Amino acid sequence: MNLIRLSITDFRQILREQLLWVMFIVAPAAQFALARWLVPELIAAFPVFDGYQVLIAGAFTVQVVSGIGFVMAMMLLDEKDDGVLSAIRVLPLGPGAFLIYRLFTATMIAVIFGFAMLYFSGLVAFSVGEAFAAALLFALICPAVVLFMSTYGDNKVEGLAMYKGVNLVLLLPIVSFFVPDGWHFALGFIPDFWSFHFTAALAGEQDIPWLFFGLGVLAHLLLIGLLYRQFRRRVFH
Repeated sequence: MNLIRLSITDFRQILREQLLWVMFIVAPAAQFALARWLVPELIAAFPVFDGYQVLIAGAFTVQVVSGIGFVMAMMLLDEKDDGVLSAIRVLPLGPGAFLIYRLFTATMIAVIFGFAMLYFSGLVAFSVGEAFAAALLFALICPAVVLFMSTYGDNKVEGLAMYKGVNLVLLLPIVSFFVPDGWHFALGFIPDFWSFHFTAALAGEQDIPWLFFGLGVLAHLLLIGLLYRQFRRRVFH
């Protein structure tokens, strides 16, 4: 019951702030529309982009799932600035349960939005299971974004600046598809590197995609675990 009330309160907070509801509703809808209707027209007009649909779909998916992370992080930064997070330590729910609730909620929403982008945009031909697996892997960057921004940002202005930098880093793995074999693993320290290569392997019907999936899950969980400890130490000290 407490979690239901929290969810309702969180949704109301998103609707109250223009930046949050734009990032939560308008931006994903606009990105889906671009991927579904504009990108095919651009590819038809500029055939040089034909064959890169999986990278384009991956880039849109990263933007969608990181946008959900941005919304949740901005809410946490607001609560951090107002002293709400300090007060949570004395509530029955507890800081750990509260943070896990926020991260789990953000991840599940990111999975849904990511699945919609990968399965319904028409850029790639994935089965339901493949699209879900790819969406899940991409969505794991969402809690990492939440934790990074809310741990190291002191306010929403800093959070916005940090998100711009994070977005650029998350798109860097695209470069790995245009460098000689072997060199592309130099970007493997960025967790969504494995998400991009997993979706590319699925689209190419290769035998190796599930190795990329496993490595991707491991890379994301290691980063989330590190950031979770940092958040608890710096915010719930």
